[in-house]
Amino acid sequence: MPEAMIEMNSLAGKQALSLVRKADYAHAGEEEAVDLVFKNVQRNPSQRILDVGSGLGATAEYIRRQSWGKVTGIEINRSAVVYANETYERNNFITGDAAETDQLVDGEFDFVVSFNAFYAFQNQPGALDALSKVAKHSAQLMIFDYVDRGDYHLDPILENGKPFLPNPLHLDKIESLLERNGWHMFTIEPLHPHFTDWYATLVDNIRHAEKKIRKTTPEGFYDHMLNLYTQLYNAIHENRLGGAIVRANHGKA
Repeated sequence: MPEAMIEMNSLAGKQALSLVRKADYAHAGEEEAVDLVFKNVQRNPSQRILDVGSGLGATAEYIRRQSWGKVTGIEINRSAVVYANETYERNNFITGDAAETDQLVDGEFDFVVSFNAFYAFQNQPGALDALSKVAKHSAQLMIFDYVDRGDYHLDPILENGKPFLPNPLHLDKIESLLERNGWHMFTIEPLHPHFTDWYATLVDNIRHAEKKIRKTTPEGFYDHMLNLYTQLYNAIHENRLGGAIVRANHGKA
């Protein structure tokens, strides 16, 4: 397969990451990240939680197993949704764009979460607005994602000629973006040192898993993956990129 056809934000890319992360996670920090996001959330299996950009489904399953609530996932990649529904049957996964969530799910949710997915949404304002329409009056939004720490957008990492991280968070702009689309921000928790450690480990793990990755992916995939995540680690290490958890309350609360 030509390298131009290789994309990490694809089913093959997500599965390659799951080999390295030892489970079906495509986001930084895996279970440690989920614990950080949910550290102040009371466990209640009857709570409804919407996982936006749910990938292969491991995050939703971990949330369910930890008794934080009953999870519905929405994911734009249809193949990933098929895999998640077959693998994690006690959750419900739906194919769709985050900006169309209000047309795709039934009922209202207590929590809306997104793990390293918001940066990829083409229509972030539309997504926030749609999510506000399926949130309970007391709902909380929690976004775990990359942060542009100042000048990353001037020289972004490219994949096949396009930005690998199209729209990382700008912490000086996120409050107004939320306010305009149905949410009131109340905390930002920077995670820059965590992201440095997580991606240093990820790059090491990719190198250690070279034989396995080459055996299970198309030609050129391993080199593409290692190069991309080495660049990502360098951008984080150089303080051009970082990470954060943004928490907001529903605008109708």
